[in-house]
Amino acid sequence: NNKVTVFEFKEEDGLKSECKYHNTLMAISLRSRGQFILVGDLLRSMALLVYKQLEERLEDIAKDYKANWMTQVEILDDDTFLGAEHHNNLFVCTKEGGLEEEDRRLLKLAGQFHLGENVNVFREGSLVLQNPSGAPPLVHKTILYGSANGAIGLIGCIEKPLFDLLITLQEALARSVTSIGCIPHNIYRSFLYRSTKRTGFWFR
Repeated sequence: NNKVTVFEFKEEDGLKSECKYHNTLMAISLRSRGQFILVGDLLRSMALLVYKQLEERLEDIAKDYKANWMTQVEILDDDTFLGAEHHNNLFVCTKEGGLEEEDRRLLKLAGQFHLGENVNVFREGSLVLQNPSGAPPLVHKTILYGSANGAIGLIGCIEKPLFDLLITLQEALARSVTSIGCIPHNIYRSFLYRSTKRTGFWFR
């Protein structure tokens, strides 16, 4: 599992290895979108590769350099990538342009929080019928997740005004409602990494 391989299929020859990418310790999750391939590494977080067909090679164009122990990855759009890691956290990275080569090769953290479930699968989809009334959708893209404990959840992409409204509501509820175990909501959702916690902040 220490390499990513692209195969070409021909009826007369079957599958033929075309190119390989070796800069992984253990690639445990892959997602593709056009010529782009997102790789989740067991110890090296995630990396974005591009398949150059004419040159017959794979090249990494951006990486998250944090040592996250990945369990699953998903591509949300051309510049936004979702990851789940071993300590039951979710996080999102974005690929941003820049004048400096170093900036363009960095997947920047855009959001992180503690889910409390060990996610082992992401799939684009929904649990309900989409827009039965024909009204404009409030959620533009939904990703289902499944966990090792059997939990099923949904992650949705929403517009900023609705996001801000829901965050305000969440903060108001957290101030007025005592949670089970008297654990403050913001403490429970802090990104947990080994024995330390990082402040959680929501995907925007």
